[in-house]
Amino acid sequence: AQAKKGETIVIHGASGAVGVAAVQISKALGLRVVGTAGTAEGLDMVKELGADFVVNHREDGYLQAIRVRQFYIMIPLLILVVVVVVVVVVVVVVVRVLVRVVVVVVVVVRVVAVVGSAVVVVLVVRAAAVVVVVVVVVEVVVVVVVVVVVVLVLVVVIVVVIVVVVVIVVVAVVIVVVIVIVAAVIVVVIIEIKVVVVAVVVVVVVVVVVVVVVLVVIEVVEVVLVVAEVAAIVLVVVVVVVVVVVVEAVGEVDIVLEVVANVNLEKDIELVKLHGKILIVGSRGHIEWDPFSTVTKECSVMGVNIKATTPVRFRFSLSMFLFSL
Repeated sequence: AQAKKGETIVIHGASGAVGVAAVQISKALGLRVVGTAGTAEGLDMVKELGADFVVNHREDGYLQAIRVRQFYIMIPLLILVVVVVVVVVVVVVVVRVLVRVVVVVVVVVRVVAVVGSAVVVVLVVRAAAVVVVVVVVVEVVVVVVVVVVVVLVLVVVIVVVIVVVVVIVVVAVVIVVVIVIVAAVIVVVIIEIKVVVVAVVVVVVVVVVVVVVVLVVIEVVEVVLVVAEVAAIVLVVVVVVVVVVVVEAVGEVDIVLEVVANVNLEKDIELVKLHGKILIVGSRGHIEWDPFSTVTKECSVMGVNIKATTPVRFRFSLSMFLFSL
């Protein structure tokens, strides 16, 4: 990333060892520095180093502002989805009704041509009007019912998946607890170890198993819920976080220096698409199914400059990613 005097650089993790050096070098190059840190001490350090703008990415309403904007981004997207559904429903209903109306009109015309009586014509027209109204009502009801059923099916599928996971986990816990208790009884009866000692061991094992299982359930449920969300919302949120939280605060951003390994590379990639300059320092766990992959391959494909430091493995769920941008 070729830096020019007067450009703005965002340094994520400016209070770390690499970040401090980056701030100093950036100031020496005449850049406008925006440093982020997660602690009060780190913020003070970054200020003392001469950063022009400091962001606490854990406080100062930083995360709250992102969550609020996520919420307001979701609203128009959901409205758009509703509008699309309504348009589709209306089009389907109109087409189906028109087909039936054409059939009714053809029948009426043929009846009138054959009969020719004014009274009969009036009766036929009235009957046709009733048929058209009934057809419209029936079509609307049918389409609405179909839409509602589809939505309910999706909801039921999500709930069933969560319930199945919970049931499986509960059964596993029961089996483990039974095995531990049986083993404890065998130990007491056959090996003749004191009951108190065995009881303590059993309690500890059961508690550990329950805690681990609960954590697993929470993680699985989070992933299921997040996967159920609209992918477009995630993409829009990533872009908006860049534009609103960083660019809105400091003006145009020219360079992004990624220091901390668990900060979102996706956010920086959006900036490099806008401004063309980014330097990644370090590696991080990715949000794909392999949480231990690094950024090297992805950055190389994009032609981004990378300086690798000590690889650090991070494990975090998709939901944590959404709420920690």
